[in-house]
Amino acid sequence: MDLAGKFPAMKYYSFLSLFLLFHGLQAQIPNAGFENWQPNQACLKPLVWNTIYSEFDSSGTYCPVQRSGDHYPADLGQYSVRIANDTALWHSGTEPASWLGWGILFSSHFNDKPLFPVEGNPKSFCGYYRFLPENGDTLNFRAFLYNNGTEITMAHFRTDQPAPDWTPFRVYFSDTNYVQADSGRITLSSANEPKDGSLGPLGNSVVWVDNLSFDKLLTDIRKPMEKMDLRILQNPLNKGIMLQRGISASGRSADVLLFDLQGKEISRTKWLSGAEKLEISLDRFTDKMLMLRCTDGLNSEARLIFRPE
Repeated sequence: MDLAGKFPAMKYYSFLSLFLLFHGLQAQIPNAGFENWQPNQACLKPLVWNTIYSEFDSSGTYCPVQRSGDHYPADLGQYSVRIANDTALWHSGTEPASWLGWGILFSSHFNDKPLFPVEGNPKSFCGYYRFLPENGDTLNFRAFLYNNGTEITMAHFRTDQPAPDWTPFRVYFSDTNYVQADSGRITLSSANEPKDGSLGPLGNSVVWVDNLSFDKLLTDIRKPMEKMDLRILQNPLNKGIMLQRGISASGRSADVLLFDLQGKEISRTKWLSGAEKLEISLDRFTDKMLMLRCTDGLNSEARLIFRPE
């Protein structure tokens, strides 16, 4: 019986309850799941967040910050944010174009203002990310807490290690014994920050970020996914791939999805139950990095990134 249809108010209250739960879990960071976006010249940018593009009012076509449909956890929202470097712009020597090549997103403007409100005493900064570094680039996530306009503590997450799958992070503030915070700001970058005197972008590195929070890592309400037993073999003769799954996974049908590195779905194929192997043609996607996700719709999936030969 459709009780929500019989009692329309029930549908509203169910939505309101989910919204309040989700909003509370976001733990004070504005648009922490990157669900809300707005136009920014030829690009989009997450609502209340800022980019080099928005700060320098460029009319170019390169968008270092983009909305991605590849997000995590699966039950929390629809999008993540994709942040990328462009070393050709970075080394162009023309201002402000060189700044545009630096992949960075920040909750304030370039002058570190305004700050967003914070209540209580957050001890850590956490979320989820995927990272594809080039030429030794280092991912940099920073969260700053303030009281009465003065910075009181900072959390800094850095890594130069690839993370092709969605990976949780948690980093503690340098001073967890502070008395009170009333505001904060966050920066997310796919390279060393040049304004700190470092080298800036070294390669065309890409980082995806989703569902930021303070203290409590947001989690999927579903049963955690088991890793599917899956092998991928490339056949350069017919510009395709052959997928092969283990016996334990062959008894269920599965969906095989291909995404480009912007998170846009470009192909979807049904893998029928009982079929151990599946061929997929890639003649349209040669020389492009692709992300593959195979899921049985229950509790098993496999993810990998590859370049068609």
